[in-house]
Amino acid sequence: MEESLRRGLLVPSIVVTEFIRLAGKRVGEEAALVFLKGLTIRGANIVAVDEKIAVEAGKLALRHWDVPIADILIGATTILYHAENIISDDQHFKQMELKTKWL
Repeated sequence: MEESLRRGLLVPSIVVTEFIRLAGKRVGEEAALVFLKGLTIRGANIVAVDEKIAVEAGKLALRHWDVPIADILIGATTILYHAENIISDDQHFKQMELKTKWL
């Protein structure tokens, strides 16, 4: 994780939503928010869904009907920001032919 932060970790805003939902259920909302704040303090950049990402996501969605929209938005962000990989073990990203890495 530290290497990813040093290299400019991008966190699509939809990932923030998913993280708070999942981590918040396990450790509580406050702990999830503190963790996210720590990531941003250490250099993570939260990327909002804008028009360019939305358009790229629409194009991806046309080719990958069965992939959830959240994963489509993450994939579109990866493509537009030329990210090396997505930190995930989700098979949907491989289905979209995006490189993944699991920590």
